[in-house]
Amino acid sequence: MPRMNARVSAVRKNVAKSSEPLAQPGCYSLIIDLKRQKRICVGKLGAALFPKGIYVYTGSAMNGLAARLRRHCRRVKKTHWHIDYLLALPEARIKKIVVYPVAPRQECRQSQRIAALPGATVVVKRFGATDCKFGCASHLTHFPNGAGLRNSTKPDNNLMTVQNANSRIVIYLSAFCGTG
Repeated sequence: MPRMNARVSAVRKNVAKSSEPLAQPGCYSLIIDLKRQKRICVGKLGAALFPKGIYVYTGSAMNGLAARLRRHCRRVKKTHWHIDYLLALPEARIKKIVVYPVAPRQECRQSQRIAALPGATVVVKRFGATDCKFGCASHLTHFPNGAGLRNSTKPDNNLMTVQNANSRIVIYLSAFCGTG
C-alpha cells in the first residue's frame, strides 16, 4: 500500500477530530481543482473528457459525514461512486468541502443551485445522479475558470471553519445554506 502523504494524513485526522456535526447525516459539496484535461472512464457512464478547471460534486452521507469525507480524501480506495474515478487522478485535488444540514432533497437542491451559477456546465450527464428523482442533470458541475464560484464558496456569517488552518482543505458548516 502506498505511503500516505502528510497532507492526506492531516486531513483524515482533522475530519476525525472535527466537531459533532460531522458525526450526523448530511449533505456536502466537494470543491475540486482539476489541473489539466483528462479522459476518464466513469463506470457504467462510460468515457468522458473532463476539461481542466474547478468542479463541484454534491453528495450525501446519511450514515454520517465524517467517514464519507475521510473516504473522499483518500487516494487509494475501491472505486464505488462516480466521484471516485475523478478523485483517483493525481491531477485532481479537493480544495474545499462545504457541509449542509440534513433536509429532504438537500443533495438535489444544492446541486441544482450550484448548476444555476454563472459559468456552470455539465460535463457528464447523470454523474452522481443515476438514482436522482428530482430532475438533476448531474451532481457534478464544472466551472472552467472557477469564476462563478468565487463569491459562492467564501465563508460568510453562516459558515464556520472546523478544520485547522494548516490543512489545505477547509470544511465549512452551514446553518441554513439549503433554505431560501
